Amino acid sequence: MSEQNSGSGKGKIWIGTGVAAAAVIFGVYYATDFPSSGDGASGTIAPAQRYRGNQPTAGDVKLGEPAAGGGTQVNPAAQAGGEAANQAATRSNEAASRMAHKAAITSNEAASLSANEAAVRSNEAASRSANEAAMRSNEAASRSANEAAVRSNEAASRSANEAAVKANEAAIRSNDAASRSANQAGVKSNEAASRSANEAAVRSNDAASRSANQAGVKSNEAAS
Repeated sequence: MSEQNSGSGKGKIWIGTGVAAAAVIFGVYYATDFPSSGDGASGTIAPAQRYRGNQPTAGDVKLGEPAAGGGTQVNPAAQAGGEAANQAATRSNEAASRMAHKAAITSNEAASLSANEAAVRSNEAASRSANEAAMRSNEAASRSANEAAVRSNEAASRSANEAAVKANEAAIRSNDAASRSANQAGVKSNEAASRSANEAAVRSNDAASRSANQAGVKSNEAAS
């Protein structure tokens, strides 16, 4: 885009330069084709007539013969034509200078306008690019944050599940230990109760046997 704007500005500068050159050529043509009347020194313009001065002939040019006044003889028509040509050239140069100045101003204004338009377009393009880059950056940051949150939630869920599994396993082990302890205590209690009952039965049998024996002895003694 900037290369196209630069090329357009250069093209307009070349156009302005061409206009100035055309103005100079037109001025030179106007000076060489400037008409004049016999009173050329007055600076009047006769657009419908082309200047045709009297051309000097071989008889008008006399080499080595001084004029009566002791100076060089001057052709009035040639002098008038030269003055008219000088005046026309001066006016043409002034007109060409004004036209070139106007063309330069126009060219500079056009170049400045093109440069301003190019700067505006460049700023707009840069602003759009910056906004698009910011949007892409925000979208990427949002995606990264969402992905990080998902991963964090998954990790927290895994940790909680693992902790729950471990707690359940620990509770199972504790229940097993308590059950074993209760069973062992029940066995020991049963064994103790059985021993106590056996011992009581033995003592009771012993007492009954002794009592029976004593009663038999006394009965025998009484009978004798």
